[in-house]
Amino acid sequence: MNFFRRCPRLVGPILVAFSIAVTGLGLLALDLYYHHKHSKSAGTNYRGYRGEVIGKKGPNEFRIFVLGGSTAFGYGVGPDESIPAHLEGIVQNRISSEYKTVRVINLAYNNESAICFADTLKYYDYLEPDAVIFYSGYNDNPTMTLYRKPKDCFRNQSWVFRTVGYLPILPLVAKERYYILRYGSVGDGYRKAHARQSKIKRPKPDEQRARIRYKNLINETIYKLVIMGKGAIFTTQPYLSKGSYHFNLQKELAWLFKLQYHDIEHFRYVNLGDIFTQGKLKEYAYDGMHLTKEGNEAIAYELLEPTLWMIKTLRPDWNIIF
Repeated sequence: MNFFRRCPRLVGPILVAFSIAVTGLGLLALDLYYHHKHSKSAGTNYRGYRGEVIGKKGPNEFRIFVLGGSTAFGYGVGPDESIPAHLEGIVQNRISSEYKTVRVINLAYNNESAICFADTLKYYDYLEPDAVIFYSGYNDNPTMTLYRKPKDCFRNQSWVFRTVGYLPILPLVAKERYYILRYGSVGDGYRKAHARQSKIKRPKPDEQRARIRYKNLINETIYKLVIMGKGAIFTTQPYLSKGSYHFNLQKELAWLFKLQYHDIEHFRYVNLGDIFTQGKLKEYAYDGMHLTKEGNEAIAYELLEPTLWMIKTLRPDWNIIF
């Protein structure tokens, strides 16, 4: 009290600072609550990726990042039913030592595309990855490839995340509450927002330019990894239809990999385009694209051998059961 009597002019600023601090702590507590609430459904942890927050890397730990869009993220299924979660479990079962650990970290997110991958790797470099699996392609249509900017990517839209590495979920919660009030459901809200974006007038995309840019983006990202001695696996997703833009683009990418990386031991291309017949795809993809738990598990088993091979290449002293 004596302090405030001696310095009455400081009372106002101190009260304002105190109010800001209390409000900030309250918002942080609320944000953490919603992170916990949604972490078992379609949310991310407060570090911005799916699953539990990963701590400091252990001396006998091998870490694998998975990059991609909603199919790699596991849209429509729980975190434990996604491709990365299935892959971690089956790979760990093939490591013949309880003192060695493999972690597969799900850095994918809905609508992410090739333009986002370099920044994602930069943000999470502190997790010390040994290898990266790319499960990507559906989102890289000509319009997305030519007109999307890095600032449009999920994590880049958060100033807080870019600054301190904490990804607030309250803005997303608020937006989806607004969609419910305005349109009746979250799904309808996103469809309306997508429709508005589709109405933006842009020149018709040049598919040849788009294919070149996409291949350059992927090639640059993979090249940086392999020259640093990190493993990389690029996976072509199941073909939704033969002769489509995605189908033809992935064929060109496969040829590029054959020319550029044929003698790189810690890179492998895995083509899962034909993993499912059209009948099986209808069974495993509940909406024609996003896979069920069983579909994700099937993908993980196809990635098992290439992943084990990559671990053995980078950790030749590890005993691995092939």
